Amino acid sequence: SAQDYYTTDCFMMRLNLATVSTGLNEDEIGANLGQNIPNPFNGSTMVPFTLSNSANVEFVVMDVTGKIVEKQGLGNLQAGQHNVPFASNDLAGGIYYYSVIVDCI
Repeated sequence: SAQDYYTTDCFMMRLNLATVSTGLNEDEIGANLGQNIPNPFNGSTMVPFTLSNSANVEFVVMDVTGKIVEKQGLGNLQAGQHNVPFASNDLAGGIYYYSVIVDCI
């Protein structure tokens, strides 16, 4: 389409906010990711999650650009509640996103 953009020397990003579904539900996978405590945090926080079945788990933290700033292989965890400690000592203040990647066994 014919759209005009105003550009500067600043980095700019255009977001497509269309609703997209992956077709997967956390409950179907057997995992539930919780809110980090405390939030906001300064220094360290805990990220709770629950597994319905034992699984190989990885914890990933990304900045707002999608760059992975932390990756922890948690290994094979049993079903139940778990917490991942996260320390932001080397990171600039800002907004970060976290994921728990579950590979069901």
